[in-house]
Amino acid sequence: MSVDDPSPGLELGISSVRPFVMTSAFENDRAAILVEWVQQCAMSPPMICVAVRKGRPIEPIIRDSHAFALCEIADHDLTLDRMIRRACEHDDDILESLPYETLRTGSPCIMRSGRVFDCEVMRHVDFEADYELYIAQVLEVKEYSLSDAHEAAPTRRSHRRRGADTVAMSEL
Repeated sequence: MSVDDPSPGLELGISSVRPFVMTSAFENDRAAILVEWVQQCAMSPPMICVAVRKGRPIEPIIRDSHAFALCEIADHDLTLDRMIRRACEHDDDILESLPYETLRTGSPCIMRSGRVFDCEVMRHVDFEADYELYIAQVLEVKEYSLSDAHEAAPTRRSHRRRGADTVAMSEL
C-alpha cells in the first residue's frame, strides 16, 4: 500500500520485538543488515526511527541513496532468521540467495519476509554513541507470503517492480 494520503495518521504496527532486515541499494552496490531497534515515531506522515550499529557496510549506501527498506522477519521463519544472522556475521551478500523486488525507492524488498516498509531518509543522527539513528518516511508498505518467494525463486529475476501488488492508501 502506498502511504501518499496525507489525511489521518497510519498506525504501522511495528514492534521492536521482531527482527528486521534493513536493505539499501545505490547504483551497483547493495547491502542488508539485521537491525535491533525499530520504532514508529510519527503517524502523519508515517515515519519510523531505526538504530543501526556504527561501522556497518550499509551506511554509505543509505547516505548515497537516501533510502532503505525494512523487511520484517516473520515469527515462523526461523530459516530466514538464521540465514540472515549468518550472512551478517560474515559480511556476505544475503541478497544473492534470496528473491527480492524493488518498490519506490529501489531498495531490495526480501520477498520471503512478512511486511516490508519502503522508506525515504528524512534525518540521519550521528551522536557520540555506538549507534546512529535514521529517521525515515514510510512511502510504501507491502506484505509478502512464503508463496511469493517460492514463485520468484526459480528465475532469480524477482527484483522487478510489481506495481499491481501494491495498493494506494487512498483505495483503502
